Amino acid sequence: LGGFAGGEKFIVHGIVFKFAVDQTGKMNSDEVAMKIANHELKSLDQLFNTKIDSLCFPLMSLIDFRGYRLTALSLLPINKSTLSMGSADAGRTIMHSSQALLKEVANACQRLNLRPHRAGYLNSNPQTVYGPVDLEGHIGTDGRMYLVDFSRLFPPAPPSPQGPIFQHLYHLLRPELVQRYPKPLCSDVFSRF
Repeated sequence: LGGFAGGEKFIVHGIVFKFAVDQTGKMNSDEVAMKIANHELKSLDQLFNTKIDSLCFPLMSLIDFRGYRLTALSLLPINKSTLSMGSADAGRTIMHSSQALLKEVANACQRLNLRPHRAGYLNSNPQTVYGPVDLEGHIGTDGRMYLVDFSRLFPPAPPSPQGPIFQHLYHLLRPELVQRYPKPLCSDVFSRF
């Protein structure tokens, strides 16, 4: 079920539940993890509204209860071997194996005014990516194209020098601003990918 950044994960009756908590301690706050979960839903909504019929997405809901935030996602027919685009390991490995999927994601990002960029300099094999490097594209076991991990789809605001170290993960520009901006903007502008 992926990495630790999304919080503790459970599967119950075909639904993936993720607690929005700072499990690693890197964010110094569960509130930050809750903001990131909110960005995940907002970005999924924006991608869905590009109306690209060949792209499939999980059903997703945020549940706020007694000071906790929980994300509920439908279980998709994907696994580590179906990853065809993006990175599941913070940019160390970037997949680029489905041209059809890349074309559809490029189309969606163009509609959202997101600029393609080169990523993968840490592994000396840079690739052109659309959206953030950790946006995962899968060719599911059913042959459909799925996208997951949307939280960093929209570019971050310029970081404050006195601000928290990971502010580029949750101080993001609003989708409306990005779409109306005169030039396409890069999702990974302040990332080290």
